[in-house]
Amino acid sequence: MKNHSSQRVTDMLKSVERVNRGLRKLFQKTAADLELTAPQLMLLTIIASKKEITQKQLGIETQFPKSTLSQSIDALVQRELLERYPVEGNRREMQLVLSEEGKSVMDSIHEQKGSYYTVLKEAVDGLSEQQANLLLNSLSQIALFLEKEMKE
Repeated sequence: MKNHSSQRVTDMLKSVERVNRGLRKLFQKTAADLELTAPQLMLLTIIASKKEITQKQLGIETQFPKSTLSQSIDALVQRELLERYPVEGNRREMQLVLSEEGKSVMDSIHEQKGSYYTVLKEAVDGLSEQQANLLLNSLSQIALFLEKEMKE
């Protein structure tokens, strides 16, 4: 029984690593196609999903080193893909939102053949609704367990 459980863990790790490697390569290719770094694209993706977020919260979510976070945000602001402004009542904290150009870039990713988004969408669309729900529930359960373990 122990051998079977050990093999399941090994198989799971291998499978997750294959998915992770593939997504990372697609993500890097999409970023390069847009003349962005992977961290810059990650920030745009997160901000697009939230509509707006503080720089502090973005740092917590990404766990990027402060220098990487600051440099990436500065570059995105310079390219006019991101807007930042002080949070009302706390001028030291910065609020981040996508500019119209940033929204356009994110929209193009959702349509661009071969982007990380369209490839993943095709893969997910190939699953039945039951398979997709089971996968999402299983991944969520594992993620919650790991998050709980990391807090202890």
